[in-house]
Amino acid sequence: MARRTVTPHYHGHLARNWTPAAQTGASTFRKALDGEEAVADWLAEQLREAIGKPDLELADEREVWTNLVRDDQTITTGPQGGPTITAVAMTDQSCDCPRPQIRAIPGRHSTL
Repeated sequence: MARRTVTPHYHGHLARNWTPAAQTGASTFRKALDGEEAVADWLAEQLREAIGKPDLELADEREVWTNLVRDDQTITTGPQGGPTITAVAMTDQSCDCPRPQIRAIPGRHSTL
């Protein structure tokens, strides 16, 4: 039985050099992220670190990122000349991260 997640699931990737496209191989994988806030928090943390401004306010960027997560979009950001920071939307079929399974309850109809 395929599992279906309730919250968006993403993989965070960090390529040390700036690239014009997302680099999403095993060598760039950094973290599994669940939910809009986790994705936005991770992207903000990585971007602040990349530009060396730990107190930088990123309210507008966070709003854009959370909207992109709601639409299951891959997000790539980073300073030109610096690292490429990518959050990739994962489907249940393409991700083998250990996550809880949704179990069917006998006698009840599920809309999942």
